[in-house]
Amino acid sequence: MDWQDRLRELDAQLASGELTRGEYRSRRDELLAEASSAPVLRHHRDTRPPTGSFPAAPPPPRDLFASAPQAPPAALAGTEVFSTAGTPSKGPRAALIAVAVLAVVAVALWVVLLKPFSGDETAAAPPAPRSLAEMVPTPEGRPNPKNGVLTVPEAAEANVISAAGAKALSTNGVLEVVFRSTVDGDLGTAVIAGRAASVDAATAAVGQLHENMRARGFQDVDEPLVEGPTTVKENADNRFVNAVFAVDDVVVQISLSQPVTGDESLLNAALRNTAAAITNALRTG
Repeated sequence: MDWQDRLRELDAQLASGELTRGEYRSRRDELLAEASSAPVLRHHRDTRPPTGSFPAAPPPPRDLFASAPQAPPAALAGTEVFSTAGTPSKGPRAALIAVAVLAVVAVALWVVLLKPFSGDETAAAPPAPRSLAEMVPTPEGRPNPKNGVLTVPEAAEANVISAAGAKALSTNGVLEVVFRSTVDGDLGTAVIAGRAASVDAATAAVGQLHENMRARGFQDVDEPLVEGPTTVKENADNRFVNAVFAVDDVVVQISLSQPVTGDESLLNAALRNTAAAITNALRTG
């Protein structure tokens, strides 16, 4: 077997995994050194003695580590073929795995703990409180053109409330009122609602408005129709009922009228229904 055959055998042993890279290089160098020192005989028809010159050593074989096809990992055990120490090098791979695991953990912690509090994702803010004008319902019927939000002086000037009533409201911190007035057939309804300085101020305003109605000739009913003072009054043509009460810090006054020939039970029912609708709207916001 000449040196070329032995070199091809070394190549096959390296490719099959029988030799490590270090072993292959060591044996290849020894084989090449042996081949370069041995004389090469020439066969000529010339019978003259050889000239004594020797051919140059053949070039080294191609670098198996750069161009030889790699077998599947199951056959070559991965990095074992290319490890100069003959054993797998697990350090860099283990470090990469550790870094990847830490990155996944960091992302998970950010999603679970930090993202809900970041500014990129706006948390659901509580709804803004509704204004008093949005909460006070309008009674059924044809609305009055004066309906809306009025300051207490504007309400007094428009005859929506008496001067004494305006004073009672202003004294207890009411700055403006919501006015709702409608006409439904022969039934007229007017609602005034204003926010006082406090719950106690609203209670005080209720007492003062009640006294104001009594001063205007209204009389208390034996059984109040709402949770607050209820007064009634009649003249030759119309019947009136008035109720005033507080829902927390909001002062509410409801006035209804109908002809004296009308059904009084309908007037009282309209008062109860209107008061219940307003109370429910204010308490639910």
